[in-house]
Amino acid sequence: SDTAPGYYELRIFAPDDLTDNLDDEDAGRWLSHEIFINLTVQVPSLVQINSIPSEVTALQFFTVSGVVMDLVDANRTVQGPVDIEIFFLDDPEEILVSDFTTTINGSFTISVPTDVSGDGVSSGLKTLIVSVVNDSSPFYLTGTGDTSILVRGIPNFIDTSPFINTVVDRGSSISMAATLVEFNDNNRPLSDFSVTVKFHDTWLSTNLTGEEGEVDFLFTVPNNHPLGLINVSFFFNGSETLHSTIKIINTITIRSSTSIEIYPIVANPFPGDFFNITGSLTSDNNTALTNRQGTLLSPALTFSIDGDFNTFIVSSISIDSEGNWSAEIRLDLSFPRGVHNIDVVFTPGVSYYGESTNNSIFDSRGYSLLSILKDEPITWD
Repeated sequence: SDTAPGYYELRIFAPDDLTDNLDDEDAGRWLSHEIFINLTVQVPSLVQINSIPSEVTALQFFTVSGVVMDLVDANRTVQGPVDIEIFFLDDPEEILVSDFTTTINGSFTISVPTDVSGDGVSSGLKTLIVSVVNDSSPFYLTGTGDTSILVRGIPNFIDTSPFINTVVDRGSSISMAATLVEFNDNNRPLSDFSVTVKFHDTWLSTNLTGEEGEVDFLFTVPNNHPLGLINVSFFFNGSETLHSTIKIINTITIRSSTSIEIYPIVANPFPGDFFNITGSLTSDNNTALTNRQGTLLSPALTFSIDGDFNTFIVSSISIDSEGNWSAEIRLDLSFPRGVHNIDVVFTPGVSYYGESTNNSIFDSRGYSLLSILKDEPITWD
């Protein structure tokens, strides 16, 4: 059993046999003879794995090194090279490395893929098998070595909603949803995992994913929430076998409704006169309209009188930090006298304010014309 593996020449020798007497029954005398036979001695092998990382990210490569050894006598140097193959015990049909040739002393260092066929790989603690390929060496029978490695999965959020750009008024509710899957395992749904959402600067309560990995959240936008396009972040903090991940969507715009008011108009202008109209323009929390940096916005106000836009001109519009506005209007010379309806429309130039409108009335005066039809002396009694 301690014979070293290798090629041997076996000599079979039969010596002279000349002792029989000729009168003996079945007597025979034989001259010596020998033959030589080639013999190969094989021994079982063993794979010793010397170095491997404790974990690898799914779909990535990792390096494993070791040496093929003589199972009968580990102190004997292997008469290599030999070929080896590598696979995970739970998927022996997918050979990660095939027919890799070791050095002459049986040592190897190999970069190993986790998914050589591109059909996905599951996460979890796996047993890695390194096996000597049968018949790859005349001296060593197949043998294996094994060790453990954690394949850490890659989670991902898909099917996030809202998918298209959505405008939400302050004080209203918005629903958000996503599906948590394991990307490296053909988007396998990840159920019963905790997911958290951050709506701009507000953390929402954690929810668990359903059987298909789905999770949804409902948020009521407070009246003091910042306006404009905001980020919604989905967080998964990982697990024992999965990395963490984050998905940010920016499809939600927070909008404020607006309110425009016209103060009572006391002016009683003539055609051609300038007069002022005043009022206020505020957001849903009764503050002046500002951009996201807090700078006062110049409002775009459109006026009409009796449904007409061409019988007057607006010479100036101003607004203060409280939302009070003032517009100077000049009536055309042909403007008729009487009671008139005036409408004002605020058209926002940004997506985070809504449109508003209001109306009021005012009186305008006209000029009278005195005509003398007959010129006759006046007689005084």
